[in-house]
Order: sequence, then C-alpha cells, then structure tokens
Amino acid sequence: MSISFVLAGVVALMALAITSVVLMAVWVYRDAKSRGLEAGVWTLVVVVVPSLMGLLLYLLVGRREGRRPCPACGAMTPEASAFCGRCGAELPREERPVRARATGRGPLVAAIAGIVLVMVLGIGFIVALAAADGFDWTPSVSTVYVENSWGDQWSVKWHYTNKGAQDSFTIGADGPKTLTFTGRCGEGPLTLRVYQGEVERTFDLSGGGEVQGDLELALFQPGKMYLELDNGGGEGKNVDFHAEWE
Repeated sequence: MSISFVLAGVVALMALAITSVVLMAVWVYRDAKSRGLEAGVWTLVVVVVPSLMGLLLYLLVGRREGRRPCPACGAMTPEASAFCGRCGAELPREERPVRARATGRGPLVAAIAGIVLVMVLGIGFIVALAAADGFDWTPSVSTVYVENSWGDQWSVKWHYTNKGAQDSFTIGADGPKTLTFTGRCGEGPLTLRVYQGEVERTFDLSGGGEVQGDLELALFQPGKMYLELDNGGGEGKNVDFHAEWE
C-alpha cells in the first residue's frame, strides 16, 4: 500500500470529521440561541470537548436550563434566578420560561452520521493497513542521521537508526555500468543489498573497518535499481557509507 494512498485516506477522513463538527456546531448554536442560552459558549464546548461528550453535555445540561425574559430589560435570565443578571430587576416567581422555537435537526443528524462514518471508516482503514503487505508500522527513530542523494551518488551517515536506508537509480541503454561503494560500520551488522526484481547481490560491511567494493551492472536489465542498507533493525551503528555509479 503506497504512502500516497495512506495520505489520501487520512485527508478524506479528516475532511469528513471537520465537516461533521461544523454541522454539529451550527445546530448547537441555532438551538442554544433559540432557547436564550449562551450560544457561543455552548458551541465552543461542543467543538472543543472530544468524542461527542460536548454534545451530550449540551443535551443533558444546557437544554434543560430554563430561561425567561426579564420584564424590565428583556434579557434572558435563568428561571431559578430571583433577579435579572443585566439590570438587577426582581423577577416575578410566577413567570415561566420562554418556549424555544423548534430547531431543525437536519444538521445534527448529518453531523452524528458523519462522525459515526468516520469512526467506522477509520477502523476499516486501520485494518486494511494492518493487512497490507509491505506496510511498516515501526516508527522511525534516528540520531545523527545525514543522507544525501544527488546525480550518480548516494551517501548516508548515522549514529543510530532503526530503519536502515534505501536509494535507487536507473540503468539506461548506455549505462551506468559499474557501481562502486565504500562503507564502514563501527558496531554491529550492516549489509548492502543491490537488487532489481529477483536479481540480487549482497555485501557484508560489518566488522568495524572500511569496506570497498564494486559491482558490474551488466547482470541487471535496463530499468530501476535499488540500494538498501540493512543494519538489523538498529544493531548496526556509527555507519558511514558512500556509493556512486557510472
């Protein structure tokens, strides 16, 4: 499974999740405003609190908060308040909370459906990645890692890396014809693998000393070639390698 496919899947899921959150925020803002609640505050709570907990908090707490208009200034005030929070006027206890206008639930339904879909697709995406051949889940960890690839040369140095390194070049009708390399591994194993399809040559660069070598490329077909440094998942340390082809 290619990196571009993975990135496209992640971007699609993120776009769907953001759209769902926006729809949910729109519904909460409209509903809270129709009830005389702090629409901006509740919208922020719903957006910031993760995993639909903000929405549940609004539905279970916010919507149950009774409001009534102050007869003096018209400000919406909690039903339990004895005085208006804006003008300080005493509120008659027999006043009943204002009845909220009906708010369409379309955005809310779409938002919840979108979030559920994100969760389902996300789980399916992870399962597909886990089942895909060649997808490496190991996080890359490196210290003092420097790599340069330009023209017909490739060099790489590291103190430690758990991923090794890889590069490629193309053989044309006119060459290159020879691969030369110099490598040193201060500690642990290090193997250079040169391959194209099923044709492969390997060189042991372990031992701590400098190893030089060359490889005639005539045994490979015109096309893309691959160079791979395998350090045993991080056991090969203090590596200094340089290769060029001509």
